[in-house]
Amino acid sequence: PAPWRTTPTAGTSAAPLITGANSLPRRALFALLPAALAMPGVPAPAYASGGATAGKTTSIPRAKVRYYGRMSQVLNAYRELGKVIASGDAAAIKKAGKAFWSSSEEAPAEELKSAGYLLAVAFKIDSKIPPDKIPAVKDYKKMMGGVEKLKAAVSSGKAADAAKAYAASTDFLNLYLDAVELPAIGDSRYDNPDTACFFQCGEEAR
Repeated sequence: PAPWRTTPTAGTSAAPLITGANSLPRRALFALLPAALAMPGVPAPAYASGGATAGKTTSIPRAKVRYYGRMSQVLNAYRELGKVIASGDAAAIKKAGKAFWSSSEEAPAEELKSAGYLLAVAFKIDSKIPPDKIPAVKDYKKMMGGVEKLKAAVSSGKAADAAKAYAASTDFLNLYLDAVELPAIGDSRYDNPDTACFFQCGEEAR
């Protein structure tokens, strides 16, 4: 099956499509980043922080940018799964669920689990704090619990249960996204992960 991806439609803005999940490319998705970030010897700019470091100013290392890129694909896929669930078509829901939770290491659910955790850990503000004590990691664990319940509901083939579980999962997901300084899942920037700028990189880069 083809990978989860966003396919632009001629003459319109890019529209995400569910096409499968056996392969999810981990490519750089932030061509619009300020040029200064890529220049050696130039420190990363400071940004107002949210989530776990709310009220403080932090620099965003390149590692976070890489995880943001991976997460953009996952979140686009999660939104598309929601659209299928909203359709109420039980057969389509089960099919979409199998794609999202594919056994492939690069399936959306697996990427959410791995990249989501690494991004959360990147928000450690004190090297002495163990990962489990990081606020973003705590929100990550709650989010993954919601995703597991969603998986069970989708697998059941009951559209109503899947819709209820998706709503609950989305609540936990949004708490996690806030902790890692990403917009809520309903943000239009997730419509096209190939051109999105998800962190505070300045208006000129959006």
